[in-house]
Amino acid sequence: MEVLSVKDLKFSYYLNETDTFHALQNITFSVEQGEMVLFCGLCGCGKTTLLKLLKEEIRPDGKMEGEIENRYGSMQTGYLFQNPEQQIVCRTVEEELVFGAENMDMPRDEMARSAAELAAYLGIEKMLHESTQSLSGGQKQILNLASLLMMKPRILLLDEPVSQLDPVCTWEFMNLLKKVREDFGLTILVAEHNLDLFLPEADKVIYMENGRINYQGKKDLFIRKMFQEEKKFVESLPETVKLYHEAEGTEEWPFTAATLIKALNQEQRKVLFPEDLELEESRGGQEVILIRGGYFRYEKNGRDILRDLDLSLYSGRIYGLIGGNGAGKSTLLSVLLGYRRFYRGKYQANPGMALLPQNPAYAFLKDTLMDDCRMIASVERIEELLNEDVFFSDVRQWLSKNPLDLSGGQMQKAAVFKILLKDPDILLLDEPVKALDGYEKEVFLQLLKRMKEKGKMILVVSHDLEFLQRVADECLFLYDGKISAQEACGRMFVNNRFYTTVKGKIKGMLQDESFITN
Repeated sequence: MEVLSVKDLKFSYYLNETDTFHALQNITFSVEQGEMVLFCGLCGCGKTTLLKLLKEEIRPDGKMEGEIENRYGSMQTGYLFQNPEQQIVCRTVEEELVFGAENMDMPRDEMARSAAELAAYLGIEKMLHESTQSLSGGQKQILNLASLLMMKPRILLLDEPVSQLDPVCTWEFMNLLKKVREDFGLTILVAEHNLDLFLPEADKVIYMENGRINYQGKKDLFIRKMFQEEKKFVESLPETVKLYHEAEGTEEWPFTAATLIKALNQEQRKVLFPEDLELEESRGGQEVILIRGGYFRYEKNGRDILRDLDLSLYSGRIYGLIGGNGAGKSTLLSVLLGYRRFYRGKYQANPGMALLPQNPAYAFLKDTLMDDCRMIASVERIEELLNEDVFFSDVRQWLSKNPLDLSGGQMQKAAVFKILLKDPDILLLDEPVKALDGYEKEVFLQLLKRMKEKGKMILVVSHDLEFLQRVADECLFLYDGKISAQEACGRMFVNNRFYTTVKGKIKGMLQDESFITN
């Protein structure tokens, strides 16, 4: 049964009184009851714009043409934003859970019964009376999903729902999403760069390019098309799929480490996963950051967010900082930059430090990107950086735009461009690739490596472990307020079971003779 159809949809944003930007052109597709449809494509292709148009209350301002027919209507269509903070409005978990239902005038006895039943079903009873601000990012996103389910939707629209979640929270969220889909027969439309998670679950893939649909259909044909035609987007495909293609596999595409390793013969395994982990033990050049016994808390009588923390970072190195949502990673970056201070311990840092905030919108103050950049650099320096690296090839066309009107990936690139105008020697990056597609990640990775060669020290906070494995010399694991592990990424990801990569999992399996035997 068809529950949603879009016919010849066109949409343009108003840039000013006379000019428009054509974001979507001739969009036509339909969705069947219970399907999961994955929307993907390079940054700025129109995924988020399309998803928002399907929910009447949050449609962006602009000119829309064409038809959208929703069998269930907007009231039974829920929308989940990529930033967990963006959707929470109430003080406690219980208040947030019922907020949407209250606004729908659900009878109080029905609302109380539904809230109790849903809390038990989702396993969130123990946090009902907690403050929403005390929750981790993963807990907030699960709460957002629970709040939507309270309104009994038939269709869910998800905009990069796990982009800001750590690996464990992501695993919990995905399991919950599978559960509610199966139990309630929900129809799910998701816009996502992380194809490793959603491509295996998708019934249909819609690939967008420059505001148009380039492909819609089954995922196996989609994967083959990407390898044959869309070389840029290949970088966004699941790591297991890329490795299988590299090994010239011809059978069904593998989506897990276990299925991949069983699909490969002994010779293919040796080529793809050599025993040499290429571990780099050298610490690099000059020590640029030193912390000994650092303690930090937000409130005088509150708990320590960072405690007894020791850290030494060196020039000419790239470090990855990982840990759970709420572990204190962003807090540590703010202390390093000087926004906040340790109340106990020793801290020394070289000058010339810059921070890319987790929310790139915080990097901008003016109405145009050019005005923002002119606050800290000359026109000559702006022109120099525009021509310096291919990663910034698109930035020139955004200079006259309000940076807050850019797409998530475009805003991320614009924020990186702005902070690099001052040519910092120490670069702190908080979730820099969360809104970038696979091709943009690869180009950004090469930029960071060139900066490292110039002697820069780069500290990258990210939940994208595949990216960190490729770019970072060492990984630091922040747990219980301190650095619990610091070692070469290759070794860390082989030893880890949850905070790991596809190659890390497979190399761990190859060391387990019982797995290979079975």
